[in-house]
Amino acid sequence: MLLETLGVGGNMSNLIKKILSKKDFELNSLNYESAIKLDHRSYCQYYFSLLKNDHPIIFSFGSYNDYNLKTIKIFLFFFSFCSDLTINALFFTDDTMHKIYEDKGKFNLLYQIPQTLYSTIISRVIDFLVKYFALT
Repeated sequence: MLLETLGVGGNMSNLIKKILSKKDFELNSLNYESAIKLDHRSYCQYYFSLLKNDHPIIFSFGSYNDYNLKTIKIFLFFFSFCSDLTINALFFTDDTMHKIYEDKGKFNLLYQIPQTLYSTIISRVIDFLVKYFALT
């Protein structure tokens, strides 16, 4: 019925049937024109699908049928946490500790911004590469 109203036939009809039976990730990755025609989720359903895919704790410990092994997702969560802590620790040198001592423990935002940015960028790149090769 829907396929007839869209005016598609043959191979395109089979493709649309496959897309309609797919999971949230496939629906979220549709282009705008296809999403208008095929994606009929409410705002709350769309938001929850984004949470399932993008929030680290929900993605790792939630039991969703997303073609990824649960053990791999849990391992990647702990790997990401450990790599973030390790890379942050690499940027705390003796000079950084001495600067914190000189400031009497007060947080100096201007001094910490470059270290925070560098550690965040490096850890996000590492996490992206590991997840790209480990997840489907």
